Amino acid sequence: QIIFCACHQYEEGDVMHWWHNLYEGGGGHYGIRTSCSDDCAWLLYGAEEYIRRSGDMSLLDIRLPFVSSPPLDSREIERYEFGRFTEEKYPLFFHLLRAAERLCRLGDKGLSLFGTCDWNDGMNEVGKGGKGESVWLSQFAAARLSAFAVICAERGDGENAERFEKTSAILKEAVEMYCFEGDRYLRGFFDDGSPLGSKTCDECRTDILPQAFSVLCADGNPSERAKIAITTAINELYDRELGIIKLLSPPFDKTLRSPGYIKGYPPGIRENGGQYTHAAIWGAMATAGIGEGGVAYEMLRAINPAIKSEKRLIRYRAEPYVLCGDVGSYRRNAGRGGWSWYTGAAGWYRTAVISSLCGYKEVDGGFYISPVLSESFDGFSLEITKGKSVYRVCVSIGEENAVRLDGETISKGKPVSETVFYPDGKNHSVRITVKK
Repeated sequence: QIIFCACHQYEEGDVMHWWHNLYEGGGGHYGIRTSCSDDCAWLLYGAEEYIRRSGDMSLLDIRLPFVSSPPLDSREIERYEFGRFTEEKYPLFFHLLRAAERLCRLGDKGLSLFGTCDWNDGMNEVGKGGKGESVWLSQFAAARLSAFAVICAERGDGENAERFEKTSAILKEAVEMYCFEGDRYLRGFFDDGSPLGSKTCDECRTDILPQAFSVLCADGNPSERAKIAITTAINELYDRELGIIKLLSPPFDKTLRSPGYIKGYPPGIRENGGQYTHAAIWGAMATAGIGEGGVAYEMLRAINPAIKSEKRLIRYRAEPYVLCGDVGSYRRNAGRGGWSWYTGAAGWYRTAVISSLCGYKEVDGGFYISPVLSESFDGFSLEITKGKSVYRVCVSIGEENAVRLDGETISKGKPVSETVFYPDGKNHSVRITVKK
C-alpha cells in the first residue's frame, strides 16, 4: 500500500489528493492535483511506521516512478488530470526525501503552510493565498521530519538528517511560541494572520486536532501544555449526553470570514462541528496518552456503534456493525450517524483500542505492552501472532508491575513496557500485572 500510494506522488513532492485507476495501459493515473498541504506527510508516516515496527529498511530501496505534470499555476486551485509516470524509477527513499522537503516550506511565523486545506478538506480558503499557516500540520510535520531524520542518518545522509531535524525544531518552537492560549492550541492562521480556533473567535474556538496531536506527536512524553489542551478538548467537545466527540465548537454559521466550504454544511454536520470519527478517535488516543485511561475507555465506548445503537438507536439510525465517518451534533441531526462503512475510521478505532488502550506496540519485529488501565478497564487478553510464534497475553491490575513468561517471572518492579518480546518460533503464555 505504501508503494501504491508513492506511485501517485509528483516529481515536486506533492501527492495526488485522490485518484481513479481508470487507465488500463499502466502508464499513469487519473487523479486530482491540489495545493492541499498534508498528503505528503501521510506518505512519510506510513513508511516510517512500517520501518519502525518491522525493522525492515529494504523498503526504501524499492524503485518506482513519480507522476509528471506541469505544477499548478497561480490561477489554479486544483486540476483533474491524467498524470503520466516518469520513465525513470527512483528508490522510495527519494520519494520520501521529496515529501520531507515539501514539509520544510514554512510561513512567516515558522509554521507549516496551510495551502488549500490541510487534513480538513473543508478549510480550503484559510491559506489559499499561500500565506495561511496550520498549527495541526506543524505538529504533525515536526514529528514526521524528526522521524525521517533518523532514517536519513541510518542511511548515512547526515546532511539531510541535520536539515530535517533543524526544521522540526523550528516548527515545535513556533507552535509553542505563537499558538498556545493558556488552555488550548490554535488551529491555524488565515492568509492575513487572523487566528483560527482561538478563544477570541466567535465560531470554532476549539478544534480537537491540535489538542490531540500535541500528545500524539510527543513520542510518549506529553508536555504539561498538551495535558491541559486535552483536558480543554474533553470539556468542550465531548458531549456525554449525545455520546459524541465533536471536531470543533462552536460550528461555523454566521461568521463573515469564511474558512471554506466547511461553512456550507449546516451547523453540526460532518466537519462543521459534528463528530468526525477519525478525529474523535485521535482525541480518545490522546486522552489515553496523558494517562486518563478511564476517560479514554469511556470515549471509545461512546464511539462504538454497537453500544451506541443499543442505547440510542432511534436517534443514531445507522448500522450497529460498522463505523460512521461522522455523527451529527446539532438540532434534529444531533446523534444521527452519517456516511457509514467508513473504513479509515474503523482502522483508527482498532489502533486506538489495541495500541493506545491495551498498549500493544511493535518495534523492530518484536512487541511490548504498555497498557492504560483504570477501574472501568481493569484488564484484557490478547492473542498475538508474530512470525511462527503465538503469544497469549493476559493483563490485569496487581500489587506491583510484573511480567511472567510461561510461568516464570522475568521482570518485577520495573515498567512493563521495558520487556520486549521477539518471536522465536515457539508459543508462549504471558501474564502481566500493572500497579495502579
